[in-house]
Amino acid sequence: MAKEQPIAFHLSAPDRAECKRVAQLKLEPHSQRANALLLIESGLTHREAGAKSGLSIGQVRYALNRFRKFGSAMFPPPPLAKKKTVKQEISTEEAKPASKKLKKEKKKKKRSKKSKKENEKKKGPDSKKKKKKKKNKVKKK
Repeated sequence: MAKEQPIAFHLSAPDRAECKRVAQLKLEPHSQRANALLLIESGLTHREAGAKSGLSIGQVRYALNRFRKFGSAMFPPPPLAKKKTVKQEISTEEAKPASKKLKKEKKKKKRSKKSKKENEKKKGPDSKKKKKKKKNKVKKK
């Protein structure tokens, strides 16, 4: 059997940086694939790259073909930065936990019910009777 020859495979600088980033994530199978691509670029054969990265020859070839088709888009995107801008700080103040929002809404409802009861007391018992009569007339029609 003839000895395998390493293939000519080169990564651009941004692609190499992306492969290094993904390889450090330890997120299988993406990190293994990225590591295999870096090893192939360094001159190893598919078999050697697979042995070092923990992939089979078929998986290495799949990763290589997928990279040729999609580029570094085959890898998951990097996590979003946690930097806060002025707008984010304002939105985090507004975005309080749901339980706190619910509590506030309940308090508002209680206040509105109390104010309705107080208004009815001020109007007197006759206002309730008038409302009931109006409802009864509507139902009869």
